[in-house]
Amino acid sequence: MHKVESINMVDLDYRFEAHIYKYERERIGLR
Repeated sequence: MHKVESINMVDLDYRFEAHIYKYERERIGLR
């Protein structure tokens, strides 16, 4: 269970960072 939780946290963190990266790129692109 610990491994699953750890992988889930990493995946969530990666998706969160990817979301911010995409948002920043769109914001810069609009400007």
